Amino acid sequence: MYTSDSRVSTYQIVSVRRHVTSIQSAFSVTSERLWLYTSEGPNWRYPKLIVSAKRLSTAVTTYAASHPRPRPVAC
Repeated sequence: MYTSDSRVSTYQIVSVRRHVTSIQSAFSVTSERLWLYTSEGPNWRYPKLIVSAKRLSTAVTTYAASHPRPRPVAC
């Protein structure tokens, strides 16, 4: 993951949970984690997909690398 202060962090996925109906487990986390939390369907009523990752490293990178030019694609 790139940050606006020209750093890059590398993460390792530690779990993938499908069909989650409650985020209660997020409140018991005791260490640093990156969570991707997204819906499995078209609206909020559908279960969620949660991907959890731990940070492996952080390094300084170039401004250009951490601020790429957007290249939108019309679908």
